[in-house]
Amino acid sequence: MARPTSRSDAFVDKPRLLEELRRCREALIREQARMRVGGPLYYSAQTVTAAIDALALMLTGTHNYFSTPLASSWPAKAPEDDRP
Repeated sequence: MARPTSRSDAFVDKPRLLEELRRCREALIREQARMRVGGPLYYSAQTVTAAIDALALMLTGTHNYFSTPLASSWPAKAPEDDRP
């Protein structure tokens, strides 16, 4: 029989954890630029980055929490259809 525990996800310091995850994710991405693409280190870094993104989703409920689209690359509105 499992022992009861006093641990709760409510006690997690989410802002602090997310900031530490951001720093780790940025370090992984920075170092991936030096790794052989498709190599074991590169693959492992991608796996850890995906795990960080999954944990951020669980903490925030937001997909792509760490991703920020470039404003200049996104159209302000959908293009109009000029066909008759």
